[in-house]
Amino acid sequence: MIGYLDDLIILPVLVGLTVRMIPAEVLEECREESRGLLKSGMAKHWYFAAPVILFWFVMIVVILAVVFTRR
Repeated sequence: MIGYLDDLIILPVLVGLTVRMIPAEVLEECREESRGLLKSGMAKHWYFAAPVILFWFVMIVVILAVVFTRR
């Protein structure tokens, strides 16, 4: 339990520090590039995420099956 609580506190802090350490010019350049991807339609290729989503769905089903069969 402490490990999960630890992650809930440490990870957001580290993400915040990481974002603050990125130079403003680099961050703005990346934002402009992402806006360009959205306008060109490159971000609409959602099917690249399908294997990842499928993997997590299968993992959740397996975990639930194990939990409910042990009762």
